[in-house]
Amino acid sequence: MNVDSSMCASSGEATHWNQIDWPKCERRVGRLQARIVKATREGRWGKVTALQRLLTHSFSGKALAVKRVTENQASERRESTAQAGELRRPDSKPSERCIVADTR
Repeated sequence: MNVDSSMCASSGEATHWNQIDWPKCERRVGRLQARIVKATREGRWGKVTALQRLLTHSFSGKALAVKRVTENQASERRESTAQAGELRRPDSKPSERCIVADTR
């Protein structure tokens, strides 16, 4: 069945990752988080639930969550690769790695 896309509901304009106004997203999320904290302190649990739902369903909340996860994964990969290079035994082949436990 062919469906004319002009008949479907619009999901808004497609936003490219590099076009997102990140400071604006951070302000919106920070403001919602502050409101959640305030409602929690006041014991307004219905308001807390409504604000949490608003945060988790908002574009800013979703985009910032994805950004944080992807940035964390990238930095962890860089750190683990750097550490793996440092932990190689001098007499070993490049493919062999030492497993060193952190003794702190």
